[in-house]
Amino acid sequence: MNLRSSPLLMLIPLSLPLLVVAGHAIGGVGEFLTPVVLFVLLPMIELWAGDDAASPADDEVATLQGQRAYTWALLAWAVLETLLIGWALVQARAPMSVIELIGMTASVGILTGGLGITIAHELGHRLDPVARGASSLLLTLVGYLHFQVEHNKGHHSHVGTDRDPASARRDESLWAFMPRTIIGSVRSAWAFEVADLAKVGRPAWHPSNRVILSLAAWPLLALVGLAVAGPIGVLVAVGQAAVAVFLVEAVNYVEHYGLRRHQMEDGRYERFSRQHAWDSPRRLTNIILFNLQRHSHHHSDVTRQYQSLGYTPDGPVLPSSYPVMIMLAMVPPLYRAAIHPQLDAMEAAR
Repeated sequence: MNLRSSPLLMLIPLSLPLLVVAGHAIGGVGEFLTPVVLFVLLPMIELWAGDDAASPADDEVATLQGQRAYTWALLAWAVLETLLIGWALVQARAPMSVIELIGMTASVGILTGGLGITIAHELGHRLDPVARGASSLLLTLVGYLHFQVEHNKGHHSHVGTDRDPASARRDESLWAFMPRTIIGSVRSAWAFEVADLAKVGRPAWHPSNRVILSLAAWPLLALVGLAVAGPIGVLVAVGQAAVAVFLVEAVNYVEHYGLRRHQMEDGRYERFSRQHAWDSPRRLTNIILFNLQRHSHHHSDVTRQYQSLGYTPDGPVLPSSYPVMIMLAMVPPLYRAAIHPQLDAMEAAR
Protein backbone atom coordinates (compact mmCIF):
# COMPACT_ATOMS: atom_id res chain seq x y z
CA MET A 1 0.00 0.00 0.00
CA ASN A 2 1.32 3.49 -0.87
CA LEU A 3 -0.07 6.96 -1.22
CA ARG A 4 -0.49 6.63 -4.95
CA SER A 5 -2.46 3.38 -4.94
CA SER A 6 -5.82 5.13 -4.49
CA PRO A 7 -7.22 8.53 -3.55
CA LEU A 8 -9.42 6.58 -1.12
CA LEU A 9 -6.43 6.46 1.22
CA MET A 10 -7.12 10.13 1.87
CA LEU A 11 -10.08 8.96 3.95
CA ILE A 12 -7.53 8.07 6.65
CA PRO A 13 -6.51 11.65 7.49
CA LEU A 14 -10.03 12.92 6.82
CA SER A 15 -11.35 10.57 9.50
CA LEU A 16 -9.04 11.87 12.25
CA PRO A 17 -11.60 14.34 13.70
CA LEU A 18 -13.41 11.21 14.88
CA LEU A 19 -10.53 10.69 17.32
CA VAL A 20 -11.27 14.05 18.91
CA VAL A 21 -14.98 13.23 19.14
CA ALA A 22 -14.24 9.77 20.59
CA GLY A 23 -11.84 11.23 23.13
CA HIS A 24 -14.46 13.73 24.23
CA ALA A 25 -17.05 10.96 24.56
CA ILE A 26 -14.66 9.06 26.84
CA GLY A 27 -14.00 12.15 28.92
CA GLY A 28 -11.30 12.77 31.48
CA VAL A 29 -7.84 11.82 30.26
CA GLY A 30 -9.60 10.27 27.27
CA GLU A 31 -9.54 13.77 25.78
CA PHE A 32 -5.88 13.06 25.00
CA LEU A 33 -6.78 10.17 22.69
CA THR A 34 -5.71 12.12 19.59
CA PRO A 35 -2.13 12.93 20.69
CA VAL A 36 -1.70 9.42 22.09
CA VAL A 37 -2.73 7.86 18.78
CA LEU A 38 -0.69 10.20 16.57
CA PHE A 39 2.45 10.58 18.69
CA VAL A 40 2.62 7.17 20.42
CA LEU A 41 0.57 4.50 18.69
CA LEU A 42 1.23 5.64 15.11
CA PRO A 43 5.05 5.43 15.45
CA MET A 44 4.65 1.97 16.99
CA ILE A 45 2.42 0.80 14.14
CA GLU A 46 4.91 2.15 11.62
CA LEU A 47 7.55 -0.22 12.95
CA TRP A 48 5.33 -2.93 11.49
CA ALA A 49 3.98 -1.05 8.47
CA GLY A 50 7.44 -0.23 7.16
CA ASP A 51 8.55 2.46 4.75
CA ASP A 52 7.46 3.60 1.32
CA ALA A 53 10.58 4.50 -0.63
CA ALA A 54 8.94 4.20 -4.06
CA SER A 55 8.65 7.16 -6.40
CA PRO A 56 6.16 7.57 -9.25
CA ALA A 57 7.51 6.78 -12.70
CA ASP A 58 7.79 9.69 -15.11
CA ASP A 59 4.83 8.44 -17.14
CA GLU A 60 2.66 8.29 -13.98
CA VAL A 61 3.10 11.91 -12.95
CA ALA A 62 0.73 13.51 -15.47
CA THR A 63 -2.00 11.00 -14.57
CA LEU A 64 -1.55 11.58 -10.86
CA GLN A 65 -1.56 15.34 -11.24
CA GLY A 66 -4.79 15.12 -13.20
CA GLN A 67 -6.74 13.12 -10.61
CA ARG A 68 -8.99 15.72 -9.01
CA ALA A 69 -9.95 13.43 -6.15
CA TYR A 70 -6.62 14.20 -4.47
CA THR A 71 -7.54 17.89 -4.48
CA TRP A 72 -11.12 17.25 -3.40
CA ALA A 73 -9.74 15.55 -0.28
CA LEU A 74 -7.87 18.74 0.60
CA LEU A 75 -10.91 20.94 0.00
CA ALA A 76 -13.04 18.59 2.09
CA TRP A 77 -10.69 19.15 5.01
CA ALA A 78 -11.39 22.90 4.93
CA VAL A 79 -15.06 22.07 5.62
CA LEU A 80 -14.21 19.44 8.24
CA GLU A 81 -11.87 21.74 10.12
CA THR A 82 -14.42 24.52 10.27
CA LEU A 83 -16.96 22.06 11.64
CA LEU A 84 -14.43 20.62 14.10
CA ILE A 85 -13.65 24.01 15.63
CA GLY A 86 -17.36 24.85 15.79
CA TRP A 87 -18.08 21.49 17.43
CA ALA A 88 -15.36 22.06 20.03
CA LEU A 89 -16.76 25.49 20.91
CA VAL A 90 -20.23 24.03 21.36
CA GLN A 91 -18.82 21.31 23.64
CA ALA A 92 -17.08 24.00 25.68
CA ARG A 93 -20.50 25.28 26.78
CA ALA A 94 -20.87 22.25 29.06
CA PRO A 95 -18.92 21.98 32.32
CA MET A 96 -15.43 20.54 31.75
CA SER A 97 -12.51 19.86 34.06
CA VAL A 98 -9.21 21.62 33.43
CA ILE A 99 -7.63 18.39 32.15
CA GLU A 100 -10.54 17.85 29.76
CA LEU A 101 -10.34 21.41 28.47
CA ILE A 102 -6.61 21.11 27.85
CA GLY A 103 -7.00 17.71 26.19
CA MET A 104 -9.77 18.76 23.83
CA THR A 105 -8.07 22.03 22.89
CA ALA A 106 -4.73 20.33 22.28
CA SER A 107 -6.39 17.60 20.21
CA VAL A 108 -8.16 20.11 17.99
CA GLY A 109 -4.95 22.13 17.62
CA ILE A 110 -2.96 19.07 16.62
CA LEU A 111 -5.36 18.54 13.73
CA THR A 112 -5.72 22.20 12.72
CA GLY A 113 -1.94 22.47 12.75
CA GLY A 114 -0.73 19.05 11.66
CA LEU A 115 -3.33 18.59 8.95
CA GLY A 116 -4.87 22.03 8.51
CA ILE A 117 -1.69 24.02 7.94
CA THR A 118 -0.16 21.14 5.95
CA ILE A 119 -3.16 21.22 3.61
CA ALA A 120 -3.16 25.03 3.54
CA HIS A 121 0.50 24.84 2.52
CA GLU A 122 -0.28 22.47 -0.33
CA LEU A 123 -3.26 24.48 -1.57
CA GLY A 124 -1.34 27.74 -1.19
CA HIS A 125 1.01 26.62 -3.97
CA ARG A 126 -1.89 26.16 -6.40
CA LEU A 127 -3.02 28.78 -8.91
CA ASP A 128 -6.68 27.77 -8.67
CA PRO A 129 -8.58 30.53 -6.79
CA VAL A 130 -10.76 27.95 -5.00
CA ALA A 131 -7.65 26.19 -3.69
CA ARG A 132 -6.06 29.48 -2.66
CA GLY A 133 -9.28 30.51 -0.94
CA ALA A 134 -9.42 27.26 1.02
CA SER A 135 -5.78 27.77 2.00
CA SER A 136 -6.57 31.27 3.28
CA LEU A 137 -9.54 29.98 5.27
CA LEU A 138 -7.49 27.24 6.95
CA LEU A 139 -4.71 29.66 7.87
CA THR A 140 -7.18 32.25 9.17
CA LEU A 141 -8.73 29.62 11.45
CA VAL A 142 -5.38 29.41 13.24
CA GLY A 143 -4.34 33.07 12.92
CA TYR A 144 -1.45 32.35 10.56
CA LEU A 145 -2.45 33.78 7.19
CA HIS A 146 0.94 35.48 6.80
CA PHE A 147 2.44 31.97 6.42
CA GLN A 148 1.04 31.97 2.89
CA VAL A 149 3.16 35.03 2.07
CA GLU A 150 6.36 34.18 3.89
CA HIS A 151 6.47 30.53 2.89
CA ASN A 152 5.93 31.05 -0.83
CA LYS A 153 8.01 34.19 -1.29
CA GLY A 154 10.57 33.90 1.47
CA HIS A 155 11.13 30.34 2.64
CA HIS A 156 11.37 28.78 -0.80
CA SER A 157 13.92 31.37 -1.92
CA HIS A 158 15.98 31.62 1.27
CA VAL A 159 15.75 28.09 2.73
CA GLY A 160 19.00 26.95 4.28
CA THR A 161 20.34 30.50 4.71
CA ASP A 162 20.40 33.06 7.51
CA ARG A 163 17.71 35.02 5.64
CA ASP A 164 15.15 32.28 6.29
CA PRO A 165 13.51 32.37 9.73
CA ALA A 166 12.09 28.88 9.15
CA SER A 167 15.48 27.15 8.72
CA ALA A 168 16.80 25.89 12.06
CA ARG A 169 20.52 26.25 12.63
CA ARG A 170 22.73 23.52 13.98
CA ASP A 171 22.77 23.49 17.81
CA GLU A 172 19.72 25.77 17.90
CA SER A 173 17.16 24.23 20.23
CA LEU A 174 13.49 24.04 19.35
CA TRP A 175 12.80 26.45 22.22
CA ALA A 176 15.24 29.05 20.86
CA PHE A 177 14.01 28.50 17.32
CA MET A 178 10.33 28.97 18.14
CA PRO A 179 10.30 32.71 18.98
CA ARG A 180 12.86 33.46 16.28
CA THR A 181 10.84 31.80 13.53
CA ILE A 182 7.45 33.18 14.62
CA ILE A 183 8.67 36.76 14.92
CA GLY A 184 10.89 36.44 11.86
CA SER A 185 8.12 35.07 9.68
CA VAL A 186 5.84 38.00 10.55
CA ARG A 187 8.60 40.51 9.78
CA SER A 188 9.49 38.78 6.50
CA ALA A 189 5.86 38.54 5.38
CA TRP A 190 5.32 42.22 6.28
CA ALA A 191 8.24 43.26 4.05
CA PHE A 192 6.88 41.25 1.13
CA GLU A 193 3.34 42.58 1.56
CA VAL A 194 4.45 46.20 1.88
CA ALA A 195 6.56 45.89 -1.28
CA ASP A 196 3.70 44.31 -3.24
CA LEU A 197 1.19 46.91 -2.07
CA ALA A 198 3.57 49.72 -3.02
CA LYS A 199 3.71 48.36 -6.58
CA VAL A 200 -0.03 49.01 -6.97
CA GLY A 201 0.01 52.33 -5.12
CA ARG A 202 -1.46 51.09 -1.85
CA PRO A 203 -0.18 52.01 1.65
CA ALA A 204 1.40 49.47 3.97
CA TRP A 205 -1.63 49.50 6.28
CA HIS A 206 -4.08 48.69 3.53
CA PRO A 207 -6.79 46.23 4.67
CA SER A 208 -5.67 43.73 2.02
CA ASN A 209 -2.31 43.34 3.77
CA ARG A 210 -2.31 39.67 4.75
CA VAL A 211 -0.10 40.25 7.77
CA ILE A 212 -2.69 42.64 9.19
CA LEU A 213 -5.43 40.12 8.41
CA SER A 214 -3.34 37.39 10.03
CA LEU A 215 -2.88 39.30 13.28
CA ALA A 216 -6.52 40.42 13.26
CA ALA A 217 -7.61 36.78 13.17
CA TRP A 218 -6.56 36.27 16.80
CA PRO A 219 -9.03 38.73 18.36
CA LEU A 220 -11.62 37.52 15.86
CA LEU A 221 -11.12 33.95 17.04
CA ALA A 222 -11.44 35.16 20.62
CA LEU A 223 -14.68 36.99 19.84
CA VAL A 224 -16.17 33.94 18.11
CA GLY A 225 -15.20 31.77 21.06
CA LEU A 226 -16.70 34.27 23.48
CA ALA A 227 -19.94 34.47 21.52
CA VAL A 228 -20.37 30.70 21.37
CA ALA A 229 -19.10 29.54 24.75
CA GLY A 230 -18.08 32.51 26.87
CA PRO A 231 -14.59 32.81 28.38
CA ILE A 232 -13.96 29.07 28.04
CA GLY A 233 -14.72 29.40 24.34
CA VAL A 234 -12.00 32.04 24.07
CA LEU A 235 -9.50 29.58 25.55
CA VAL A 236 -10.54 26.85 23.11
CA ALA A 237 -10.56 29.05 20.00
CA VAL A 238 -7.25 30.79 20.75
CA GLY A 239 -5.68 27.72 22.36
CA GLN A 240 -6.18 25.45 19.38
CA ALA A 241 -4.61 28.12 17.16
CA ALA A 242 -1.59 28.40 19.47
CA VAL A 243 -1.11 24.62 19.41
CA ALA A 244 -1.40 24.63 15.61
CA VAL A 245 1.23 27.38 15.25
CA PHE A 246 3.61 25.59 17.61
CA LEU A 247 3.18 22.36 15.67
CA VAL A 248 3.78 23.83 12.22
CA GLU A 249 6.90 25.65 13.40
CA ALA A 250 8.11 22.45 15.07
CA VAL A 251 7.72 20.78 11.67
CA ASN A 252 9.71 23.61 10.10
CA TYR A 253 12.41 22.99 12.71
CA VAL A 254 12.65 19.32 11.76
CA GLU A 255 12.49 19.84 8.00
CA HIS A 256 15.74 21.80 7.60
CA TYR A 257 17.62 21.52 10.90
CA GLY A 258 21.35 22.09 10.44
CA LEU A 259 21.25 21.95 6.63
CA ARG A 260 22.89 25.04 5.15
CA ARG A 261 23.42 26.20 1.58
CA HIS A 262 27.00 27.20 0.92
CA GLN A 263 27.58 30.92 0.37
CA MET A 264 29.86 31.60 -2.56
CA GLU A 265 32.50 34.31 -2.88
CA ASP A 266 30.13 36.65 -4.74
CA GLY A 267 27.69 36.52 -1.83
CA ARG A 268 25.14 34.33 -3.59
CA TYR A 269 24.12 30.96 -2.20
CA GLU A 270 24.41 27.65 -3.98
CA ARG A 271 21.20 26.39 -5.58
CA PHE A 272 18.84 24.35 -3.42
CA SER A 273 19.43 20.62 -3.78
CA ARG A 274 17.96 17.49 -2.24
CA GLN A 275 20.73 17.78 0.39
CA HIS A 276 19.03 20.77 2.00
CA ALA A 277 15.87 19.16 3.43
CA TRP A 278 15.25 16.17 5.67
CA ASP A 279 12.96 13.46 4.29
CA SER A 280 11.27 10.49 5.90
CA PRO A 281 9.89 7.40 4.13
CA ARG A 282 7.52 6.44 6.96
CA ARG A 283 4.50 5.10 5.12
CA LEU A 284 1.53 5.90 7.35
CA THR A 285 2.73 9.33 8.42
CA ASN A 286 3.20 10.27 4.77
CA ILE A 287 -0.39 9.28 4.08
CA ILE A 288 -1.66 11.28 7.04
CA LEU A 289 0.53 14.31 6.22
CA PHE A 290 -0.13 14.24 2.47
CA ASN A 291 3.50 13.40 1.62
CA LEU A 292 4.87 16.38 3.53
CA GLN A 293 7.82 14.22 4.57
CA ARG A 294 8.93 14.05 0.93
CA HIS A 295 10.03 17.58 1.53
CA SER A 296 13.15 17.88 -0.57
CA HIS A 297 11.24 17.05 -3.76
CA HIS A 298 8.64 19.67 -2.87
CA HIS A 299 11.35 22.31 -2.66
CA SER A 300 12.92 21.11 -5.90
CA ASP A 301 9.62 21.32 -7.80
CA VAL A 302 6.81 23.33 -6.18
CA THR A 303 4.51 22.55 -9.11
CA ARG A 304 4.38 18.89 -8.09
CA GLN A 305 1.21 18.10 -6.19
CA TYR A 306 1.60 15.99 -3.07
CA GLN A 307 0.43 12.73 -4.65
CA SER A 308 3.21 12.78 -7.27
CA LEU A 309 6.16 13.68 -5.05
CA GLY A 310 9.08 11.28 -5.10
CA TYR A 311 11.38 10.02 -2.37
CA THR A 312 15.10 10.85 -2.32
CA PRO A 313 17.04 8.07 -0.56
CA ASP A 314 20.43 9.69 -1.30
CA GLY A 315 19.49 12.87 0.60
CA PRO A 316 19.28 13.45 4.36
CA VAL A 317 16.86 10.95 5.90
CA LEU A 318 15.39 11.40 9.35
CA PRO A 319 15.76 8.53 11.84
CA SER A 320 11.98 8.46 12.19
CA SER A 321 8.78 10.27 11.27
CA TYR A 322 7.92 13.90 11.98
CA PRO A 323 5.85 13.12 15.11
CA VAL A 324 8.74 11.22 16.68
CA MET A 325 11.29 13.86 15.69
CA ILE A 326 9.11 16.63 17.14
CA MET A 327 8.94 14.80 20.46
CA LEU A 328 12.73 14.36 20.43
CA ALA A 329 13.17 18.04 19.55
CA MET A 330 11.41 18.97 22.78
CA VAL A 331 14.43 17.49 24.57
CA PRO A 332 17.37 19.11 22.73
CA PRO A 333 20.11 16.65 23.86
CA LEU A 334 18.05 13.75 22.49
CA TYR A 335 17.51 15.52 19.19
CA ARG A 336 21.18 16.34 18.78
CA ALA A 337 22.11 12.74 19.55
CA ALA A 338 19.74 11.53 16.85
CA ILE A 339 20.68 14.04 14.13
CA HIS A 340 24.24 15.23 14.63
CA PRO A 341 26.02 11.99 13.61
CA GLN A 342 24.42 12.26 10.15
CA LEU A 343 25.19 15.98 9.94
CA ASP A 344 28.81 15.25 10.85
CA ALA A 345 29.03 12.57 8.16
CA MET A 346 27.57 14.92 5.56
CA GLU A 347 30.01 17.66 6.49
CA ALA A 348 32.93 15.26 6.27
CA ALA A 349 31.81 14.14 2.80
CA ARG A 350 31.63 17.69 1.39
